[in-house]
Amino acid sequence: MNAETYATDGPKTGNKQQPPIMDMPNEELGELPDYDDDDPPPPRPDQKEGISYAALLDEMAVSPTEDIGPPPICITIDNGETTAVLGTLGNLSVAIGKAKSRKTFLVGAVVASLLQDSPVINRIKGHAPTDRAVVLYFDTEQGRYHVQRSIKRICALASVTDLPNLRAYGLRSVPTQERRAAIEWAIYNTPGVFFVVIDGIRDLVFDINSPEEATATATRLLRWTDERQIHILTVLHQNKGDQNARGHLGTELVNKAETVLSVTKDPDNKAVSIVAAEQCRDMDFEPFSFSVNSYGLPCFVDEPDNPKPSKRDKKNKSEAISPEEVDTIFSRAFTIDTHLGYGQLRTNVLAGSLFIGKPLSKNDAEMLVSESLASGRLGKEKPEGKGHEKYYLTSNKDCPDKLS
Repeated sequence: MNAETYATDGPKTGNKQQPPIMDMPNEELGELPDYDDDDPPPPRPDQKEGISYAALLDEMAVSPTEDIGPPPICITIDNGETTAVLGTLGNLSVAIGKAKSRKTFLVGAVVASLLQDSPVINRIKGHAPTDRAVVLYFDTEQGRYHVQRSIKRICALASVTDLPNLRAYGLRSVPTQERRAAIEWAIYNTPGVFFVVIDGIRDLVFDINSPEEATATATRLLRWTDERQIHILTVLHQNKGDQNARGHLGTELVNKAETVLSVTKDPDNKAVSIVAAEQCRDMDFEPFSFSVNSYGLPCFVDEPDNPKPSKRDKKNKSEAISPEEVDTIFSRAFTIDTHLGYGQLRTNVLAGSLFIGKPLSKNDAEMLVSESLASGRLGKEKPEGKGHEKYYLTSNKDCPDKLS
C-alpha cells in the first residue's frame, strides 16, 4: 500500500482518516501482541549502559535528618578581624583577571600558604588536612623555564629551597586531549593529593565558546573534586571588553565555583594588584592589594592615604632605613627569644623601628621581614624539630641595602 492509497482510501470518521492498518485483513496483520486495555504499561527500565539509576539516586539522596558535616576548609582569607573561607575540599574555585594582572603571583601565594604555616601576603592562610599534604600544579601556558620560576617563587614564599609535596608540571606543548587525560591520571594516581592548580583551564578545551565542551569540562572538574575530595583552583582570563570570565567555559565555571577571585591592576598605581571576591558561598572578604618586591615576591600593600604618592615621597620612604639600622631592629627583635612566630616578630620589628626613631607601618614591617627572609638575614625552622616553624636570625649579612 503506497502513500497515495493511504492519502485517499480507507474508512473515515468525521474528518479524520483511519490508518491503513485498520483495513488490513487478519492474514496480512500476522501475529500482533495481545494487549489488554486494563493491563498497566510495561515498567521503564532503570538501567542504561550498565548504570542503575535507582541505586544512583539512593546514593545521592539528601535527607534533612542525615548528619552531614561541613566540608573541610583548605584556604582562608584573614584580615585580623574577620576570617573568610576561600576554598574547601570537594569544591572548585576560579581566579580571573586580565593578561598581566599578576594572577599567577596570587596563585603562587595560595600554594605557598598550603605548604607552610605562616600567612602569605599577610592575608592568605592554608589549612592542609592532617592525612594529605600533596599539591599538584599544572601550568598550560608557560614554557618550562617560566614554570620553574613560578615554582621557585613559591619556594621563596615558603622559605625553603625545595618542596617535595609540590608536584609541578608544564603542559604547554602537550596536545589538548592528552593534557586533559594526564591531569586526570595524576589526580587519581598521586597519593596524598588534596589541592590542584590548573593555571590555564582554557587549554583543556578546543573551543572556549562551545557550550558542550564547557559543560563537560565543568562536570569533569566537579567529579574530580567530589570523588577525590580535593579542591581545584583554576585560572582563566577575563574578556578584553568587560570583567567577565572568557567564553562559555568561563560562564560555566563561575556558575559552579565555590569562590571566584578577581585580580586587577590598581588604576592609580599599575605596580599594585587588587584581589577581590567576585562571588563566595561563604562571606565575602575585604579586597586587599599586593605588589611585587625587588626579589620578585608578592608583598602586601596597605591602602595608601594618598592614592597617587609623589616620586619624592616614594623615594624618601624606600631610603628611610639603612642596613645598619636594619641590623639594630632585628638584634633587638631577638634579644629575649632566639625563635619567634610571625606575629611576635612583626611586633618586635615595629618596636625596633620606634627605638631607632624611624617608625614603620605594619605593612613596611612585613615587607622587611619578607625581604630579610628571602635574602638570608632571617631563617625558618622548627625549634628542636618540634611544633611550627619559627623565624630566627642568621649570621648572613648579605642583605638588601634598603627597604623597598
